[in-house]
Amino acid sequence: RRPAARRSGLTIHVLEGDRYVVAASSRAFPGWTADEIHRGLNEPALTAATADVLRRVADALAAAEGTGPDDDPLLQQERAEIRGEERGQIVRRAVRDAFAARSLTITPVLRTWLDDDVELNRAAAPIIRLAWQCRDAGDFLRQVRDVTIGGRKP
Repeated sequence: RRPAARRSGLTIHVLEGDRYVVAASSRAFPGWTADEIHRGLNEPALTAATADVLRRVADALAAAEGTGPDDDPLLQQERAEIRGEERGQIVRRAVRDAFAARSLTITPVLRTWLDDDVELNRAAAPIIRLAWQCRDAGDFLRQVRDVTIGGRKP
């Protein structure tokens, strides 16, 4: 049990000379204060305020090391996946728009294909071209099967 006079919190100690002293913020994580660390560690879910603090600390660490977000392989992968999802949404919208502009019917099979979670990154332009060149939904799907998308055929 904690004595009533002692409040909950976190204290940062740093070595100065041959003894430890209380510090306002971390040396290992520049600018991250004891209160911010304590609050972040006790949140049931990451809040916007803590995310902002973590971003600030990460920027300070990156500046000290001469690195940036693009040097992080995990972040590169996350960004690539997001770009891929956005591109997939654009391709799906473009196919729907092409069919609407050409007064072609979107059949249930084509609707299923458009709603599928197929990665459309590498074949975006050919798929959009096919939507403008095909005779109908069946023709579009037959031709699009010849276009390999992410190692998988739709």
